Amino acid sequence: MTPTSPWNAPARPAVLTSSALVIDGRLDDAAWSQARPQYLGTQSETRTSILLLWDKNALYAGLRVGEPAMDKLRTESGTP
Repeated sequence: MTPTSPWNAPARPAVLTSSALVIDGRLDDAAWSQARPQYLGTQSETRTSILLLWDKNALYAGLRVGEPAMDKLRTESGTP
């Protein structure tokens, strides 16, 4: 039996990387292309994925949030 994650998807381990990561909020380092995305939700237009990498020093998590209507989102005060 395959273990499942809280998102009802098969659990996937973090991928070991030897590539350097720059912690800058962007997922454009070469190492991120090694990560296996785990998708949250089922609607294709709003799919969000989590990417997990690890090395001997840390566990790294990256999120790709699929929100097609970012211009329509507002804060509690009503401003973008």
